[in-house]
Amino acid sequence: NMKPLELEGNDWGIHVTRHRKRNGLTMRQLADRAGLGTGTILRLEQSKAAKKDTLVAVARALGCDSILIPVPVPPTPSADSDQ
Repeated sequence: NMKPLELEGNDWGIHVTRHRKRNGLTMRQLADRAGLGTGTILRLEQSKAAKKDTLVAVARALGCDSILIPVPVPPTPSADSDQ
């Protein structure tokens, strides 16, 4: 029963850290499982920008079947703003 890796908010890296710790992994172990460097895992856990392929590799290494990244929806203009 796999769960998604949910990444939301400005501190989304905390979710990576929680999943890693829940799985009893060190940064090095997660990096090895994902085929990445420890520095990459550190940057992820600090909520730095990441490539899609990197996130997918980390999610799989954490036993997650998908990644949920909320996309902000721009506000719709109100009827008053015809200017």
